[in-house]
This record gives sequence, C-alpha cells and structure tokens, in this order.
Amino acid sequence: MNRNKLEKDLTELESEISSLEGADARTVVRLQELVTDIRAAMNASNTNDSGLPEPADNLRESIENFEADHPRVTGVLGRLTTLLSDMGI
Repeated sequence: MNRNKLEKDLTELESEISSLEGADARTVVRLQELVTDIRAAMNASNTNDSGLPEPADNLRESIENFEADHPRVTGVLGRLTTLLSDMGI
C-alpha cells in the first residue's frame, strides 16, 4: 500500500515540477534528480541493493530550500519523506 501511495505522490511531484513558475533551471533539475533517486531506491529495495544515496535525506534538504517559494512542491516532498521513512528507504 505504501508503495502505491509513494508512486502516486511521485507522479504528483513530477506534475508539480513541470508546472513550476519562477523556478530556476537548477531547482528544476535538482527536483527531477530527487525523483530519479527515489525511483532508484524503490527498485533497490526490491533487490536489496545498498549503495544508493538516502533519498529521504535529500528530500529534507530540498524541503528547506523550497518552503517559501513553492508550498505545493513542499507539501508533496513532505509526504514523500514520510512514506520513504515508513518504508525503510
């Protein structure tokens, strides 16, 4: 169930990223990289791979950077952080 919720939130985040207004290119790229990292961590959790970055840590850092300027993105990032933590990713 958490995996389905995580996938739904990732899809929502991708939608929010594509519709960001006023975000610099570096911010957009960083968010896209986070989505890629989370998907890689999800796949690795299925294969017990352990050499990947901790996406929850990266998300927490991103949340701090986006809170004021992009509250909707921040909300999705917060939910993803909780889900990843609950799943042990």
